[in-house]
Amino acid sequence: MKKSVLIIGAGIGGLSTAVRLLSKGYDVKVYEKEKNIGGKTNQLVNYPYTFDLTASILMNRQIYEEVFRESNLDYKNYIEFIQVDPVYRCFYADGSLINLNRDLVLLIKNLESISKEDAIGYIKFLSDVYERYIIANEHFLNNTFEEPIDFFKPSTLVNALKTKSLSSSYDLISKYIKDERLQKFLLYQSLYVGISPYEGPSIYSLVPVVSQLYGIYHIKGGMYYYVKALEKAISDLGGEIRTDSPVDEILIFDNKAIGIISKDKEINGDIVISNADFPYTMDELIKDNSHKGKYIKEKIEKMKYTCSTFILYLGLKKKYPELNVHNVYILR
Repeated sequence: MKKSVLIIGAGIGGLSTAVRLLSKGYDVKVYEKEKNIGGKTNQLVNYPYTFDLTASILMNRQIYEEVFRESNLDYKNYIEFIQVDPVYRCFYADGSLINLNRDLVLLIKNLESISKEDAIGYIKFLSDVYERYIIANEHFLNNTFEEPIDFFKPSTLVNALKTKSLSSSYDLISKYIKDERLQKFLLYQSLYVGISPYEGPSIYSLVPVVSQLYGIYHIKGGMYYYVKALEKAISDLGGEIRTDSPVDEILIFDNKAIGIISKDKEINGDIVISNADFPYTMDELIKDNSHKGKYIKEKIEKMKYTCSTFILYLGLKKKYPELNVHNVYILR
């Protein structure tokens, strides 16, 4: 008999987990409190405009393909990726514009228009950071560190030193790039995580390099189309998504989750997975403090949260041919 899995939340995490488990033979039902699936990855429709309520481009398309590949599905039957080139189009306060193309021939021509010295430096910078990325990807990004001691294994420490991440982004970038405009383009990536590029570790220089070497993409139809693709995969694999079905409690017996309560109805399952935010899960869905560990209400209320991004949605009545898909304005 198939084991039953109850998933709370139809965001991308919950939906992709459902696809993977269905492909392994589990009986899966997803419970979503809203009328629409997608969670934070959703849409704003104001005819004739449709906006993604999240990022609209993606750096690592392999992660998005992986869900389908590991579930023995052909992603091409569900989504279509469109490559963005130039990867970045940078506008500056002095009126200048720099295209950072994925095509190496075009990239070199654009960089040589700045200076041959910076063209050489940029390629050396890509090579240096690419080498660090390979180390980081193999030993850190794709590894699970379940215990604190995992961070302090000799092999971990040795490979951490090889990434040379203790120096600042500015120290690394200025070593190779002299043009201030190129420097600022490469430096601004650290601001994604609220860190000063003049003080924060150079590990964040991986972002522009990975974008340059592997490319960035958008999904045909918009980011929400990925949510719809996961929905279709769940349907194809025999799973079920129940919208307008808020979960009020995770049922726990003998230190094991055994089901949920939704709309005053008890629903049993062999496995319960919460894709809701961790603080919400601990504070709202687990009722008994004995099952919360240290994350009781007082602990949750004292937790500090990082800020999100500010996104402005504009519907325009005219076209701006100077704009590309991925535009960066550096105005100081």
